[in-house]
Amino acid sequence: MEITNIFDAVEKGETELAKVFANEIKFKTQNKINLVDMFGKTVLYYACERGNVELVEFFLMMGANPNIRGFARTVGGNSCLEAGFLSDNPIQITRLLLIAGAKVYSYMITNVGVVVNYEKAKIITNLLEKALTVQNIHKEMIKKEMYDYITNLND
Repeated sequence: MEITNIFDAVEKGETELAKVFANEIKFKTQNKINLVDMFGKTVLYYACERGNVELVEFFLMMGANPNIRGFARTVGGNSCLEAGFLSDNPIQITRLLLIAGAKVYSYMITNVGVVVNYEKAKIITNLLEKALTVQNIHKEMIKKEMYDYITNLND
């Protein structure tokens, strides 16, 4: 079967061909690397699902958004982080996505032990807990800044 698009290249593990397609997308469509297929999944999602660390890093460097979820959250609409948990390289994928700003939800911390072996689950859970703490601190800082701003408007 001939590979005719970036989604096929990523799914079949054709890393170099996927990079060629990605560069074509970048120049022809003003870097629309976040395009989705008929399932609402991006090429970054598929690279995470396949555990292809090289492509995950490449797509993130091209500006791929790690927070785009597939359609229908309750019917396979997982995030890139969740797809990465199921891959052959869950720790490396998790680290890359967190560095790129992937959002962490508390249910992920609970669920990771179900899909990953115990040793990997401990490491990933630790990473997720730290990221969630940072996200919560950031939210509180923004809330405080908004409160201070609004309070100063009324003076």
